Amino acid sequence: MGNLLPLCAGVVVVVACGCTTPRGVGISPQRMGGIDAVRQAAIDKIDLLFMIDNSASMGDKQLLLSLAVPDLLSRLTAPNCVDASGNSVAVSAGGKCADGTKLEFPPVHDMHIGIVSSSLGGRGSDACPATSTNGANPALNAHNDDAGHLINRAGADEHAAGDAKPSDFLAWLPPLSVAPANMGKPAPPVPALSDATLLQSDFKDLVVGAHEHGCGFEAQLESWYRFLVQPDPYAAITKNGDVAVLEGVDGDLLKQRHDFLRPDSLVAIIMLTDENESTVDPISFGGHAWYYEQSTPHVKSGTQICATAPNDPKCQSCYLLGSAGDPGCAAPLDDNTDNVNQRFFNPKQRFGYDPRFPIDRYVKGLSAHQVPDRNGEHPVGNGFNYVGKANCSNPLFSTNLPTSPTADLCHLTPGPRTANLVFFAVIGGVPWQLLTEDPTNMTAGNKAPFKSLLNVDDWSRILGRDPASFDTSGIDPHMVESSVPRAGVGPDEVHSREWDTKNRDLQFACTFTLPAPKDCLAPENAGACDCATATDSPLCDAATRTTQVLGKAYPTIQELQVAKALGDQAIVASLCPREPSDTTSSDYGYRPAMRAIVDRLKIALANECLPEPLTVGDAGSVPCFILETLAPAAGLTQENACDPAKGLAQPGPAVLAKFLEGQAALNGDAGDPLGPVCQVTQLTMKDFVNGSCADSPKAGWCYLSDAACAHIKFSSTAIPAIGAKVSLQCTG
Repeated sequence: MGNLLPLCAGVVVVVACGCTTPRGVGISPQRMGGIDAVRQAAIDKIDLLFMIDNSASMGDKQLLLSLAVPDLLSRLTAPNCVDASGNSVAVSAGGKCADGTKLEFPPVHDMHIGIVSSSLGGRGSDACPATSTNGANPALNAHNDDAGHLINRAGADEHAAGDAKPSDFLAWLPPLSVAPANMGKPAPPVPALSDATLLQSDFKDLVVGAHEHGCGFEAQLESWYRFLVQPDPYAAITKNGDVAVLEGVDGDLLKQRHDFLRPDSLVAIIMLTDENESTVDPISFGGHAWYYEQSTPHVKSGTQICATAPNDPKCQSCYLLGSAGDPGCAAPLDDNTDNVNQRFFNPKQRFGYDPRFPIDRYVKGLSAHQVPDRNGEHPVGNGFNYVGKANCSNPLFSTNLPTSPTADLCHLTPGPRTANLVFFAVIGGVPWQLLTEDPTNMTAGNKAPFKSLLNVDDWSRILGRDPASFDTSGIDPHMVESSVPRAGVGPDEVHSREWDTKNRDLQFACTFTLPAPKDCLAPENAGACDCATATDSPLCDAATRTTQVLGKAYPTIQELQVAKALGDQAIVASLCPREPSDTTSSDYGYRPAMRAIVDRLKIALANECLPEPLTVGDAGSVPCFILETLAPAAGLTQENACDPAKGLAQPGPAVLAKFLEGQAALNGDAGDPLGPVCQVTQLTMKDFVNGSCADSPKAGWCYLSDAACAHIKFSSTAIPAIGAKVSLQCTG
């Protein structure tokens, strides 16, 4: 399938998403990929949103993240120098790049950094009651419902960081003497930080302050979706009898979103979690999805066929009348078959119903310009299943975001951000070995480099052939969710060993040695330790079973499915570090994850190079074409808009139809009207003047490449008009 690369209109075109090397040589509209919009200006700001799992036993991982954050922030604010081949080289004594080298991308001088947690409460159930406090030891405070708000509780005592007040995020904005490009920018709604050391220490404190006493029904995906995307986030979940109802609109969240999210920034979501998404769509299942987070009574099972064919129409919950008399509904579930700690382990197979939001919701939330509001999710009269009618503007791709619950939340002004400037990173439950260039070497001695992109075979090992259809063929056994020992998994260096969970826990995707043993009987570890009671768990010391010596992660299947669907916009790293002890190692903790994140972001930040060189034909052309969508204007039609003097021509009918089809899929039911679409003439070397494409008397675009960079340029008479959207489409 062709890969569409959104470009910035300008002499030097910015390309910020992945591109595979073209294999075809013809223009095949049937092979055109998804359509994306275009940024019109250089990227000079980043909005970083961390989603930190704050459930039990996440403290050791939060600590590793806090130690890796300086690597991320320092490289964004002070990039590496690179030589002509793109290799990192030492910075000169004066802090400048040596002759023959250059910065890998311009330093980031405008950045917002915030944190949301995984805790969204019990969603109408009795689980995860309202936040409680412990004055004697604030570290034991419960934070069961952070409501998807940015959190500002720093350090062990959870004090509010002054540098994050009042909007609860940090802002990096050096003065004009350091960053002249910041001239004219408005002051952020929080203190503008210009000391990199202070920025790092502030953020480390906020990471530590997330703590590990949040709700055990983790909402890792839902928390960032609620903050960034949901057009009308609810203010409260109440009940009408036993039916959950979403009440009001959360004005505090709208204000935080407005202050944090700029319309023209690069956005990166970085998730840190050791478990699968475990929260319900509150008003699904006829408003009774809260059953699946309720401690008692036990939920009902699914019909008999669910265990082997969960996609069969006959697979349904035994709560439903149509299941009456089914053998699968005969025996009620008990503590061994319905432990509340495992409610979100294979729910469709076990209960006949998955009460979570669909994966596609989160994928579209990061890529589509239109998303559903609450009425679009569950139209009146259809409260059972999620519908997802895309009827509202996506705040992530809008500007002038509302701050009042009474404002029009559904019809927002389109902003310049495009989907290729939204990145999604998962540091989650997957063996690190599966992410290397040698994924079949499952030993601790695997020293192969980590991959920058995962291929089809990698994803098959991680998720199976088609997890949405419950086809897990090809999956590595460590990634199989199971409460009983799994076939083909013995004692190893990935996860230690399988164990007898007594049907109250799951087997691990991976484990790692903790920096120091953890006494689970110590008061400070209450409720946040995996060995509080003596079990067979491999996490616990063999001699003292209440001492935890290993950290763990379960297969984070839902989060990884989102990453797979987002393709090149996603980054995957393991929560179990390859090097958990040696702080001097480049592989220590989550340093590899931070490197991978910056390496992906820098494609956009470099503002110049294509991710890969394209295949050049004998005549110097490449098997790609550019479509330019003009801004709507009075009197401008598809028939009269494509001016040959500007290198524009009518695209073929099949190409145009496929383009418009993809644009409609991207923008949803309420997408903004498109202007005319023109195809831009491709120029080759014979059209250049003195080797210059820009000076060519012909109007069009050209492809240029050297050892360090491949990029697109327009001739001076073909520079796209202000408001135009330009897309590069390659076959293959």
